Amino acid sequence: MPRATAVKSARQNIIDAALQLFASRGYEATTIEDIRAASAASTGSIYHHFGSKEGIGAAIFVEGLAAFQEQVIDLYETETDAETGVRGVVRLYLAWATKNRSLARFLLTARPPEVRVATSPDIDALNQRFFAASERWRTDQIEAGALREVSGDAFRAILIGPAEAFARRWLAGRTKTAIDRGTEELAEAAWQSLRPDHQPASKRTDPPSRKRH
Repeated sequence: MPRATAVKSARQNIIDAALQLFASRGYEATTIEDIRAASAASTGSIYHHFGSKEGIGAAIFVEGLAAFQEQVIDLYETETDAETGVRGVVRLYLAWATKNRSLARFLLTARPPEVRVATSPDIDALNQRFFAASERWRTDQIEAGALREVSGDAFRAILIGPAEAFARRWLAGRTKTAIDRGTEELAEAAWQSLRPDHQPASKRTDPPSRKRH
């Protein structure tokens, strides 16, 4: 095995082992010794690659978020149809959570303070790129008349917020609805909220009142 491949494999083994331990035991309860034993890596190798337990947590968080965001950005950059794009983002989010349960749980829980400090600069840079791609797509679709005009903040909240809330509950085993059904219901709800002919409740014409005789 080439040295570069061996180094990458060792690093990934540490990340994979740590993620499983964080998912099963919790971040706080997991020690470097636990990670060393589970990954079959030396303590020196762990510190060489990551420096500390929070370094491992930061790498998992940043690399996991980057990989997810890259998929969404790819969708924004290739999908020109508004309805397919809106539904696609919701489906992608929940498919990702289904496929990467341990990672999704780690990303969707509050970051430990030391991990938050270690990740903040990288997360800020990732989010800046992600929000820029989202904004370009939203603006282009609104200008084309394919989406109703909502702010960027509202657009992202409508598109991702409900899917994220559902994913949290599903990952915790607190939903009665199957993930496939929930995905399609949320994709439909997102599109109905963002479609160009959607009429906000405040602008709807109230039906004429019936006179009593």
